[in-house]
Parts: sequence; structure tokens; C-alpha cells
Amino acid sequence: MNDSTILHQICAAIAREIAVAHHQTPELLVEKCRSLPWQHPAHTNVFIERLSAKLAAIATPEALIQEIEKVLRLLLLPAWFESAAFPKLTQQVQALVNPNTSRSVDSATPLSTSTTFDRQQTNPDKIAILLLDAENLQPDLATEKFLANTCICPLQIKIAFANWRKLGKYDQELHDRGYDLMHVPAGNDMADGKMIAIGSSIHEHYPTAHEILVCSSDKVMTSLCTKLRQKGLIVYQVRRQNEVVTILNSETGETKTYPDTPIPEIPTLEQGIAQLKTLIQAEQVRASHPWIRLSRVSQLFKQHTGITISQMMSVHCPGKKARDLFTDRPTDFVVHQPSEQPELYITLFELPIQPANPTTPSFQNNGQSQNVAVQTTSDLANQSPQPTLSLLQTGAELEQAIVELLQQLTKTTPSGWVDINVLGTQFYRVHQQPITAVIQKLAAKQKYPTFLKSCKTLKVQQHGKTWQVGLR
Repeated sequence: MNDSTILHQICAAIAREIAVAHHQTPELLVEKCRSLPWQHPAHTNVFIERLSAKLAAIATPEALIQEIEKVLRLLLLPAWFESAAFPKLTQQVQALVNPNTSRSVDSATPLSTSTTFDRQQTNPDKIAILLLDAENLQPDLATEKFLANTCICPLQIKIAFANWRKLGKYDQELHDRGYDLMHVPAGNDMADGKMIAIGSSIHEHYPTAHEILVCSSDKVMTSLCTKLRQKGLIVYQVRRQNEVVTILNSETGETKTYPDTPIPEIPTLEQGIAQLKTLIQAEQVRASHPWIRLSRVSQLFKQHTGITISQMMSVHCPGKKARDLFTDRPTDFVVHQPSEQPELYITLFELPIQPANPTTPSFQNNGQSQNVAVQTTSDLANQSPQPTLSLLQTGAELEQAIVELLQQLTKTTPSGWVDINVLGTQFYRVHQQPITAVIQKLAAKQKYPTFLKSCKTLKVQQHGKTWQVGLR
């Protein structure tokens, strides 16, 4: 039980089975685990590391099996233990713990890494088959080539199911690409039913089949994939979410995407908090209000980083929710939940954008007004008088005011570029009004980036999903 390599393989196998369940049947995970990024390498590595440390203290194989089942029951619902996945996982663990069992480690399914093969070394008689629910997915030629290259064996059989009267000339396109076309009557799930019926007996029709691509986003196909795996086939479950096609290898748990979009990197907790502060400041400027809803903060964070606050918390603070990030850090954030309202409101503990005539937000509490005080930064209180908005009468004067702010901001920015949200925050500090409102008044209602582009003394570029501005 003290072999760290074996423990790592066991924990990797558990992580892989959870990832497969999360992709195929997320309803079999306990509710709090469904939102966790089980396909994300960073989350998987943390899970494996912590589970390995927990299992390292166990002395006997019997106790190890019991502890693993206890962990799984914390993550998965009882229905999962009635599926074929649980005995398969148990057999793999036993083979690793005791190499003298009837099934050796060498014959067990690879656990820690995805299986790779040399196409030239595979049996030339073995083939791959693609089953397509054309009413659900309509891959183009480039996507089809990507799917074919995912397989070990050559893709020789392609079967598409649909009511072709509804799909225009797509049947002709698939026919030209070598598909066998299966027509079904109009009606809900008719293509699903036919695809399951043909797929369940695929080995009888094509005994040399070794791999199968099941292309459908319908969850009903999960049972077909399970049956095909039980018959010894390598199954790839293909789904589409928005414009991205996801391919799950049910044998190894490996997930690929097409187009090949890199998984966003999860920032450190300190980096995430800094990003949240910047986003909250920018939204305060935009909304002209210090209190921002948690749902809006979460939306902005997802747009800016590509991940959710919950995903970041699951890696750095397992078991914690997104709201805990704010409630647990009173030196960074102030939170308020009005009575009888489910929404949480957030502001910064040190608020840099207080209006000229500061007032505190009021929330209704059983008909009574409740004032919430917010602490402002001391440096703002001691700040020397600045030009007021009344001095900015033209677009040229507004441009000059922006130039003066950028001259200060770029002193601490090696690249010379400043996020326009940061510029907006600084503008609010000095002029006590949102820069967007001033642009609307003085620059013929132009949008913020458009006005900056029109300024001869400024240069503007787009960096990811954000705009940056600098001095020429």
C-alpha cells in the first residue's frame, strides 16, 4: 500500500471514471460535484494528489477497496454503482493491488495515461465505424477528417440516420462522402431509435469492427455506448456544444475538441482575486453604482478568463462555492444580501469610485430602508483637487484629459498599454463621472473604443476580449 506509483494509477483510474460519468451521465454525480471541471487537467491533478495522500495511510488491500468505495459514494449516486463501470473499476484496482490475481496488471486497462497505438501495427482487418444522428449533428468534411484521425483503425463504414425530407440537400452531400443513408419517419427520437437498433447489432453486421464513433448529443445514446463497450469495442462519444465538437474516448477517458481549443488556464487564487477586483471596478464605473450582483460578477469573470469562479474555487478551495470567495475575505470585499432576495451584492472594501456627493445604497428590508456604509481609500480622501467635469466642453478637451491620465498610468506599465477599463476607473476617480457618459455627451454618442480610435494622440488595440489604449 506504500507504492506511490500504484496509488497514483489507482487514483487516476478513479478520476477517469468520474470524468466519463460526468461527460456521459452527469445526473449520476451528486449535485455539488456536477459543476466541477472533471475534464480539466489542473482539477484532475489536484484530485489525484489529495486522494493519493488519503489512501497512502491505509495498510491492507481490503481496507483500500472499502475506502475507495466510501470516497466514490461521496461523489456518485447509488445508480452509478449498479452500472458496469463500478465492477470494472474494482477489477482494475484489485489487479493493481494484487498482481497475483487472475487478472494481471499487464492485462488491466491502462490507468494513468491514455492508450496510444501505431496504426501500422494494428490488425489491418479491423475497421472503425461512424454512426451519425444527422438530425442532431451535421459535421462538415473537415470535422469528419478529424474524427477519422482520432481512430486507430481506418474509418471504412459511415451510416447516417435522419428524416431526409427535413434536411434539404444534406443527404446528397453525405451520399457523395460515402455514407449509407438510413431514412426514418418524422417524429421525435425516430432517428435515435433506429441508430440504437443498428448500433446494438453492429458486431453482427461488421464482425471486424474495432472502434465506433457515436455522433449524437442526445443523452439516450449513453446506453448504446455502454453496450458497445461491453462487447469489446472502443467507443468515441461525439457531441457538439455551440461551435465546438467534443470527442470522449470511453476507454481511456481522454477528451479532445474540434476546433482544437486550448483549455483555459486556471489562475492562482491571488491572480483570480486581483482580476475580480479589476472587473468589479470597471463594472462600478459602467453601472455608476458601487454594488454589483454576484451573478454579474460571475458572468464577467467567465467572459474574461474562460472559466467560472466555481471552477477556480474547486481547484484551490475544494468544497467551497463561488460566494464563499467573497464572504471569506472581508478585507477585500463587502457583501450584502437584502432581505427576502436570493441575490448577493458585492462591492470592494476599499472603494475607489465614490461619487462627488456620496450616498450609500439602500436596500428594502420589510419596507424599511437599510443603509450600508462603504469605506473609501485614504489616498482618495487626501487627493489634491482635480479638474472638474465642467472644464471638459469639447471632444478635444476630453482627449487631452485622457492623455494626461495615460501619462501617469503608463509609468507603471512596461508595455505602454493600459486596459480601457482601468483608464475608465481612473477617469471616474478624477472627474467623478463615467467616461462613457462623457463620451456620449461630447463625442456625438460614440462608443468608448470608437472614440479612443478617433483620437490622433492615442493608439488602440484589442487584446483577447479586452481593449487596450496607449500613447502615440
